[in-house]
Amino acid sequence: MKILIAKTEFFEIYVDQELNRLYLANEGMWQSADALRIYVIEVKDSLSYMGSGFSLLLDNSHLLPMSQEVQRKIIFPVTAMIQQAGIGKTAVVLPEEDVAEIMVELNVSRLQKNDKEINSFSTFDEAEFWLDHEITI
Repeated sequence: MKILIAKTEFFEIYVDQELNRLYLANEGMWQSADALRIYVIEVKDSLSYMGSGFSLLLDNSHLLPMSQEVQRKIIFPVTAMIQQAGIGKTAVVLPEEDVAEIMVELNVSRLQKNDKEINSFSTFDEAEFWLDHEITI
């Protein structure tokens, strides 16, 4: 059962302890790191519900291009926290906009360096299906 951890105009964070899954749904235009510092705090809190090898469904399908400041001060630290927490599989739902997709792919590549299973999808349902099943893509 999904439990809402945080919801703002820029993101929603849910956890499902039964599935050992973290859901991050990011949206809008992330331009100011100061406005998004709460994201780091909320992700850190949500990780306390996760066990080793947890899965992540990262929905960036409505995320617009973000500033380099946000990437440096928010995205990179959150990515490091998730890796240190013992992440297993990651499914990423990508936005349609090409520029945002490239930015997301760059951030995804940081996760891939951790030698964990990661795949990208065009819909939430496809991403969740892959996380729920042993499927090689």
